[in-house]
Amino acid sequence: MDKEVQQYLDRVHESDFAMLSEVDRICKKYDIQYYLHGGTFLGAVRHKDFIPWDDDVDILFLREDYERFIEVYEKEADKRFKLLRFERYPQFFDFITKIADYDLTYEERTKLNYDHPNAFDNDMMAEAIAKLKNGEPVEIPIYDYTIHDRTDNTMTLHPTPVILV
Repeated sequence: MDKEVQQYLDRVHESDFAMLSEVDRICKKYDIQYYLHGGTFLGAVRHKDFIPWDDDVDILFLREDYERFIEVYEKEADKRFKLLRFERYPQFFDFITKIADYDLTYEERTKLNYDHPNAFDNDMMAEAIAKLKNGEPVEIPIYDYTIHDRTDNTMTLHPTPVILV
């Protein structure tokens, strides 16, 4: 992995750990249950840490716990971590509440965002789905998360009755 990318990810992981620790502290204090989710859960199980290329923290709450968390967060949390509720930030592309670390600049935090819709080649995916629906196999690129890019290799995906995207 490129040294600059690794330094960036190390800094992001330090920030992510600090944010998760703050969420955990608050949740324990107020007896609020939360769950690790997505890449954060996978990293905890598989790597006993963050996934090396993951750049965010994914957690879930049941609605009642989420409402309680929102209620206490701003008065309780370290001011370094700002709660960004999607209702207040129309530039969000999803409906997910976020926590921003003010020790990281916006440019640093968004340098590598694999969760953003722009990270996907939607035209290529639509073309592949159309071919699969027509009974044609497709060659899809293999992405290597250690170099954060596609490799020269592809894999053949054969049509099936059900296509999960």
